[in-house]
Amino acid sequence: MVVPGARSSRIWTVLGRPHYGNCFEEMRKSKLQTRHFSDSLADALLYKDMNSFWKSWRSKMGGGSTSDIIDEYRHPRDIADRFADIFKSACLPNSDVRHKELKADFFAVFEQYFCPVPPDFVINVEFLSTLVCKLKCGKAAGYDKKIIKIVAS
Repeated sequence: MVVPGARSSRIWTVLGRPHYGNCFEEMRKSKLQTRHFSDSLADALLYKDMNSFWKSWRSKMGGGSTSDIIDEYRHPRDIADRFADIFKSACLPNSDVRHKELKADFFAVFEQYFCPVPPDFVINVEFLSTLVCKLKCGKAAGYDKKIIKIVAS
């Protein structure tokens, strides 16, 4: 896959990274396009909107020819698992020690958090049913690792 703007960036570098002129303007424009490209995909993932993510992915990457082999994997399930592994690794903490410290700090503050519940507040089947019906299918699992298909069934 060719990253948008890679060619103009290489040309700009070879020419000594000028701060003005046509080459500079082309590099700057392509950098802005790349940033927009990345932001729209990141936003779709951030908001767990998979339909928008794939729509944006297809519009950015085009519907051209595809390869049957990706990172030495041929079977679609293996390719999807590889993609998931790479994406998952990007979301891991940089430092386990620092992650544990921050997590402990968060839960220390969270335990002190108090949200008063009105005395007339009732949770019943009708209330839960209304909440479940408002959930959108196709979303990723939340912090509790539960997916909507399981909850709604």
